[in-house]
Amino acid sequence: MTSAPAPAFSVRRPRAGDWPQVMELLRSANFHHIGGAEMRRFLPEDCFVAELEGRVVGVAGYAILDAVTAKTTLMVVDASARRLGVGTALQQHRLDYLRRRGIRVLYTNCDDPAVIAWNCRHFGYRPTGRVIPKLEAYGRADKDAWVNLRLELDPDSRAMQPRLPASADPGEWVHDLTGSHGDAALWAAVDGVVRAMRRDQERLLAERFRPDPAASEVVAAEALTPLLAGKAWVSDIVEERGLSNCLAYNFGNVAGAVMDPDLAVLRQEVDRRVLDLARDLFPRFPGLTVENTGHFWYPPGGYMGWHTNLRTPGWRCYLSRADVPGRSFFRYREPRGGRIVTAWDQGLDIRLFPIDPAAPLWHAVYSETHRFSLGYKFILV
Repeated sequence: MTSAPAPAFSVRRPRAGDWPQVMELLRSANFHHIGGAEMRRFLPEDCFVAELEGRVVGVAGYAILDAVTAKTTLMVVDASARRLGVGTALQQHRLDYLRRRGIRVLYTNCDDPAVIAWNCRHFGYRPTGRVIPKLEAYGRADKDAWVNLRLELDPDSRAMQPRLPASADPGEWVHDLTGSHGDAALWAAVDGVVRAMRRDQERLLAERFRPDPAASEVVAAEALTPLLAGKAWVSDIVEERGLSNCLAYNFGNVAGAVMDPDLAVLRQEVDRRVLDLARDLFPRFPGLTVENTGHFWYPPGGYMGWHTNLRTPGWRCYLSRADVPGRSFFRYREPRGGRIVTAWDQGLDIRLFPIDPAAPLWHAVYSETHRFSLGYKFILV
């Protein structure tokens, strides 16, 4: 049974009455000693807050050091609001603001390995090699030093846009790159992965897949209406496995995923080819990396309900291979204007689209044939 969608929250500047709630959040992380050696100042005008159902459930600050340099400072999300994308949205808001201010270099100090990994994986921070001793008890009690991270920001927003073929419409939300970037070597690598996935097809489908006769209704435009009316989002199957009946591969955080180490090794050739594709699309980011975010099999009757992927924003690229063209599709709602677009699979398809908390791209998948999908996030560094 599908659980209720996550409640919606908003990110904004603090208001006069917010500060007691902000201080309680900071206290929960031992960040409330403002004016001391570790945090000399933390002002309302230098932060953003997240509001959920009338409560402040998150805060994220920054400090501008000079015309081109800044530091991201304290960030805390209330325990009741975690895994809703609050931290990601707060981070994106302050990065976007600092980029608009002309900041080119950003630093931050972290004492939590999970937060360090999150900053590096999703936003492109890199350790500088500096380990800074704490000047007083602050943050995690089991850590006596900060790990210093650095991020280079490009104030030119055009650099964040892909280099599309001349025939492409830059105004489209989802870009079809099949004709311009789908070379034979890439599809040969994809076919090798698909053949491996189908090695024990009969047994695997009997044990792991349940077709849903109502699948086409789950991905209908009408099914999206209550989600939009409730101002809530559904991010992905990591948070809500009931969102899809597809087979998911090699994701330990997805319930019922098929764990196949040999398949993961075989997929590395696809990963390398997709990295080449990404570097061609975003040539101004020589340190760009790619991260596999989806490895799925949709048998006939397979679907992925309406979702946003807002838990991990950034550019996404999906490669799909369908046995029978015209029997499966990728459907999405344009964030501005609300038009519903159904993009029928041609058999071999490459689609590129942005995941932006400011403009959620609701999308869904449906298949009446065997459809195999490999998804990637591009980390622009």
